[in-house]
Amino acid sequence: MSFAASKSLAAPVLISLFTCSLACRSNPDFAKRIPVDGENIFIRCKGVRHGPVVVFEAGSGGTADDWQLVQPTVAHRTQACSYTRPDVGRGGSRNGYVIPTEDDIVRQLHALLAKAGVPPPYVIVGHSYGGMLARRYSTAFPSEVVGMVFVDSAHEESIWRFRAIAPHSIHGISESDLLRQGFLPPGQTLNWHDDVPLVVIEHGLPVADTGDLYKNAAMEREMDALDLDLVRRSRYGRLVWAKHSHHNVPFDDPEVVIRATNDVLDEVRRHGAGAK
Repeated sequence: MSFAASKSLAAPVLISLFTCSLACRSNPDFAKRIPVDGENIFIRCKGVRHGPVVVFEAGSGGTADDWQLVQPTVAHRTQACSYTRPDVGRGGSRNGYVIPTEDDIVRQLHALLAKAGVPPPYVIVGHSYGGMLARRYSTAFPSEVVGMVFVDSAHEESIWRFRAIAPHSIHGISESDLLRQGFLPPGQTLNWHDDVPLVVIEHGLPVADTGDLYKNAAMEREMDALDLDLVRRSRYGRLVWAKHSHHNVPFDDPEVVIRATNDVLDEVRRHGAGAK
């Protein structure tokens, strides 16, 4: 079965893409705040659209600036947008702030892109927690996402799997906040699959720091297993390594993110999904 048949775009998505063709191509770069749900959310878009738009989703606590070494280069290829989630810097429930759920964030991003005049289809590039948000977006709006890049992505099962190795490895965040963010409770497994072009980027330098060499090695093996699990959740998935980076791949090894994004765009174009 062809990719186009396995992941067909809904008619409204195609209509929105073609009817906005002239406006999208003439729209200059912009960086502005847009009101969504009572929040003024910052979004920065660069480049002229040629096919799908690349949407960057930062990790927990990250901002649009996390993509400053990646976004300008990708924008030579097509329109590329980054944004800063409104919850950044507000802390969690321990500071009296109720953090948004995954669904809250996805809904806000969907509204933000619509108000910014950036219709689907999208290739979503998510770093760390942003990878989980990318998966949630593809679940909520499956016809809008035609490709993904997971940049050293968090995994929905990671908290309970890491704690099985090192019980005190995850701290500083309440259990209720972890659940609101989309991390699964002990024993539950991720139920997600999406046959779109997918590249999973894994850090090439160690990140585990439990204070115990054996536990560190076990944690690294678990991270590798979780990345391989994500690869298998698309028939088009593949794994690459950021050989020069710990977890902060967009800053430490931006070229690998750029190559992966271009590879996904190439794959989308080959199969005709979202291409003009």
